[in-house]
Amino acid sequence: MYNNKTYERTNGNFIEQYSIKRIKEKITCDTCNHYIPVNKITNSVECSLCGSENKLNLDFWNRAINRGSFEKLKCEECNTEYDINDILYAIKNNTALACKKCGVNIKYRILPDECISKNKFKIIGVFNEILTKTDTNISSEIIKLECSNCGAPLETDGKSKIIKCNFCGTNNMLSQVAQLHLVPLKAHSFCILTLDRKWNPVEEEEKKEQEQKIKIKKARIKEINKLIQGHQKKIRELKVDKEKTLKEIHKLFFFNKQKEKKLKKDVNAIDEKISKISKKINQYNKERNLIK
Repeated sequence: MYNNKTYERTNGNFIEQYSIKRIKEKITCDTCNHYIPVNKITNSVECSLCGSENKLNLDFWNRAINRGSFEKLKCEECNTEYDINDILYAIKNNTALACKKCGVNIKYRILPDECISKNKFKIIGVFNEILTKTDTNISSEIIKLECSNCGAPLETDGKSKIIKCNFCGTNNMLSQVAQLHLVPLKAHSFCILTLDRKWNPVEEEEKKEQEQKIKIKKARIKEINKLIQGHQKKIRELKVDKEKTLKEIHKLFFFNKQKEKKLKKDVNAIDEKISKISKKINQYNKERNLIK
């Protein structure tokens, strides 16, 4: 289920809520009070003016996430919305996440399991982060700028990310590494995907109801077994009485017709009782089989 803020699905006894938030943060340097943009999920940022390292603790990121705006992830090239199922599949399998319309891959990073906030949710993916100079490891290298069309050298004023070739007129977009060295770093928004797992009360109620049904069935089976055992015992007792009565009939040997007739009626009555009890036993067996 997808609404304007979250994508919700049931997973076992839990309700999983996925949210995408856009984050845009900046801080001031602890040493020189210089403005520092925070363009990625990280534990610290380096001041471009004095070079000092500024720590970003868990409280900072909790406040940043709470300030962030709920959004649907969209392609930066054509503004096409990414399907949440495609996002989750890419993160689960660590595969490329491409726009279905223009085919451009979105930059994303899967965060390790320890990146969990003090809240119940967990950040599982970050999209469109901007690298810092410390991430490139090439700050001492010379960057050569050439036109992507004619190969002519490009001239830059260090302010714009797009450079027009003076020879062929082609507009060239600076690479991210070149931008870090030539263009002042500005605050850039990026997106995070969070997972909030909540206990599913409906699932729990269904589970309790099912357990109660099983409990009732077991109790009824136990009761039926007890009834069957009682009826079987009664049949055994009736059969003993029948055997005694038949022996008495045999002893009379036609000398007392009236008593013999009465004993035969008693035998028939015993047979009827045995038949009725046997039918009840069969009914209980059928009920027990249906319960199982």
